Amino acid sequence: GRSCRSDVCDDKDKQTCYKHGSKPTCVCDKGYEFDAATKKCIDIDECKDKRCPALANCTNTVGSFQCDCPRGQKHSDKDCVVDTGCAREGYCRGDPN
Repeated sequence: GRSCRSDVCDDKDKQTCYKHGSKPTCVCDKGYEFDAATKKCIDIDECKDKRCPALANCTNTVGSFQCDCPRGQKHSDKDCVVDTGCAREGYCRGDPN
C-alpha cells in the first residue's frame, strides 16, 4: 500500500498526511478547509464565524485571524474592556489620583 512518505497529498503546504488503516489520508491543516471543486485546502475566513469580541475588528490572515480591540481598549477573556493601564485589577503604579 501507499504511505505518507510517497507525497500522496496534492496540497502539501496546507495538508498533513496521516496513516489511516492501510491507506494514507490527507487532512487540511488548522485554518483551512477542503474544497471539493478544486481539490485543494482553502483558507477559512474565521471573521465570518464572528470569533472576535463584538467591538473588536477582525482581520482574516492566511490560516488564522487577528482580533483588535478599539483604541483605548484591550482583550480580557472574550471581550474588549477599557484599558486602565493597570497590570492587575486594583493594582496600579504611579499617580493615585
